[in-house]
This record gives sequence, C-alpha cells and structure tokens, in this order.
Amino acid sequence: MSIRWKIMLLCLCVVFVPIYFLNYYAIHFFDRFTRTALEEQMIDYAYMVGEELRPLLDAPDDAEAWADFASRLIDYQRELQTRLRVIDRAGVVSHDSHPESSVGEDMSERYEVSQALGGRYGAQCRLTDDGRFMYYYIALPILQEGHPVAVVMASRHTGSIMVAIKSMIMSHRIAMYISLLLSLGIALLVASTMTRRLRRLTRAASAYARGDQVLDADVRGRDEIGELGRAFSRMADEIQRKSNGAKELLATTVHELKTPLTAIKGAVEVLGEGAADKPEARRKFLSNIDIECERMIRMVNELRTLYQLDTEELRGQKAEVQYLAFLRDVLERIEPTFGQDRARLVTDFPAKDFPVKVAPYRIEQVLTNLLDNAFRYTPPEGQVTLTVAREEGVVTTGVLDTGPGVPRDLQPRVFEHFFTTEARNRQQEYGSGLGLAVALSIITNHGGRIWVESAPEKGAAFYFQLPMN
Repeated sequence: MSIRWKIMLLCLCVVFVPIYFLNYYAIHFFDRFTRTALEEQMIDYAYMVGEELRPLLDAPDDAEAWADFASRLIDYQRELQTRLRVIDRAGVVSHDSHPESSVGEDMSERYEVSQALGGRYGAQCRLTDDGRFMYYYIALPILQEGHPVAVVMASRHTGSIMVAIKSMIMSHRIAMYISLLLSLGIALLVASTMTRRLRRLTRAASAYARGDQVLDADVRGRDEIGELGRAFSRMADEIQRKSNGAKELLATTVHELKTPLTAIKGAVEVLGEGAADKPEARRKFLSNIDIECERMIRMVNELRTLYQLDTEELRGQKAEVQYLAFLRDVLERIEPTFGQDRARLVTDFPAKDFPVKVAPYRIEQVLTNLLDNAFRYTPPEGQVTLTVAREEGVVTTGVLDTGPGVPRDLQPRVFEHFFTTEARNRQQEYGSGLGLAVALSIITNHGGRIWVESAPEKGAAFYFQLPMN
C-alpha cells in the first residue's frame, strides 16, 4: 500500500472512529436520560393520584366522590398523556382513565403490580403485540399503617422518545458522512502534496545514483519533507566534495610519488653507470635512496591514516584520561624519536590535572605531527613549547616554536594535503605534507578545531581545542 493510501486510511479512521463512538454514546445517553425522566414523571403522576385516592379509601360508599375521582382520572390522561389505573388490594382494576377500560381485569400476576402489592415500587417495559411501540409501566403502592391498600398504575408508550432517537441517528449519520467526505478530501490533498514531493525526491535520488552530476532535490516547504530535500542536497554536495577531494588527492599523490620514484630511479641509474665503484658517490646516492624511501613510506602511512579517519567511528575508541598525565606520558615516549641535535622542549601546564574524553592514540598522532613540524622548522638553539589552557567546557593545547613562522598568505593552506612551506633545512626532505591534514581530520572527528597563529620571523603557534565532555 502506498503512503498516499496509508495517509488517507489513517485520516478516515481518525475521523470515523471518534464520531462513531461519540454518536453511540450520545444516543444511549439520551435514551437513558429520557427514560429516567419519563419514569420520574410517571411516579409523580401516580403519587398525585394516590394522594387524591387516600381519603376516598376511607369512604367507600361515597358514590359521588368516586364518580368525581373517575372523571378527574380521565382528565389527567388527556393533560398528562399518561394512562392511569387504580388497582385494589386483590390486584383487580377498579378505575381506568383509558376509554378502552380494563376495569375488572386481574393484574396481580404482572410483575410491577405484584411488586406494588407487596409494598414495593415496581416498574417494567413491554413491547406491544405488533412490536411497534415500547410501553413503560410503573406501579406505586398506597400504604396505610405500612400495608398496601391499593395500587396506582401509570403507563405510557415511548414513541416520542423513539422518534427523537431515530431523528438523532439520522442527523448523526448525515454529519458522519459529511465529515468523512471532508476528511477524505483533505487527506487526499495532504497525501498528494506530500507524496508528490516524495516522488520527486525519489526520482532525483535514482537519477543521481545512475550517474547524474547534480541532485535535483529542490523540494519546497518548511516541513520535514522540505528539510529532507535540503538534507539530500547537502548530502549530494558533500559526496561531490569528497569525490572531488578524493580525485584531487589521488592526482596529487601520483604527482608526489613521482618525485621520489624519479629520484630513486636516477640514483640507481647513476650507480649502475659506475658511481657504485666510488665510495663517496655510493654513500651519497644510497643516502638519497634511503631518504626518498623513508619519505614514500611516511607518505603511504599517512595516506592510510587519512583513509581510516574518513571511515572510522571514534565513539568506541574514546576513553577518559587525566589529560596532563596523558600528555607527559606521550612526551616521554615520543621525545627520543626527535633526535638529540634539536631545539629545547619546554612545557607550560596548569597545576591541577583534569579528565578529558578522547581517542588517546589519535591525539598522540596529532601531538607527534605538530611537534615533528615544530622541531623541523626550529633551529637547534631555539625552543619548542607545549602549552595547555583549560577554559569553560574546552581544553586548548598549543605547540609554539621559534622558527621562521608561516607567512600570512600561506596560513589558510597549511592544512591542505601535501602542502609545505618553502622553508628548508637538513631534515626538510622527510616531510610528506600530510601531517597537518591528518591532525585536522582527527581534531574535527573529536568535535574540536585546530588553527595556526604566526608572524614573520616570530615563530609559529599551532593550537587545537577539544571539548571536555
């Protein structure tokens, strides 16, 4: 079943079910209410007749009073639309307001009458023989000294109630049909509006999957579907950006690998042409081959790291560490790898340690890359400083050097793949141009940021900021 029909069916159910049960409850409530009101009226009428009957029971021979009572009983029926009968203690009808009199009829076997003859109030409903009308009967005992001496019986058909109920049912049905038609129209309009945009998104996504360069997912609206279309567009832009980045990285990688391979090939050719027989030349070219091999190995390793960072999920790798103790432990491990003939390393840490949740191995990579760059560009008589500053909700770590610095126009590019400045020293050849790109990817995956501050001949300062929770 399509979304359109599901929406329409849901709307119909939402409208039909409440209306149906509301109508059912309203009709049954009206029926109970009117029947109760009718019964109370009939009890009042029977009580009124019973009060008129009491003095007559003490004067059974007063024919004129009894005749006057019988006349009033007939008048009451016309006024009250209720049949009234008086039944003696034997259960026989003695007076009847109806023209088709039942005087002399024994009603002692009827339920309501037998209840009243026993001193209790009785009531019962009965259908007529043709089943067209429902009659309601009540029997009220007339008590003297706690014993029933007569019964006043009132009866009335419920035709007016049934007519009103039928009218209510018809009105409710008409209202329900109109509501269903309106809800069906509204549901059709809403479903068509929604599904039309969803179908457009589906067609655009399918075309994009088949190779279209642009995802035409421009669906208007400020609702969830409009937001979905905008998310699709952002996703396509991100995919395109990453695809272009991957192509650019591949082309740059091929170019960067070509340089060391050409140098190695050239050194091998020179050695093959006779330089291998000269010890000084052999050492020089073998050293060049070693340098270029190291450069390629480092480049391949960092390319693999970049690929892993694009696909890995850091959530499971994160652990809470005491940050200052963690940094000291990292420095203890990696400082010997930077060699002896290098700048001095100092630290500027807060007095009190604090916890930070990070992926330890990845943050160690960032520190290694930043310190390696700092030592590479700082002369041996210079200084490299590792600083930590704790602020509200974040911790900022900085690597500051006293080297030549990064020119202002090159600072925006330092985190690009394979980008290096023109500064050179004897260790420059080992750089791959990927270390800062790796650092950027790691810090971004941690939800932080990394940047550079530098002034010409004043050294460079690389900072990265991490959230503390």
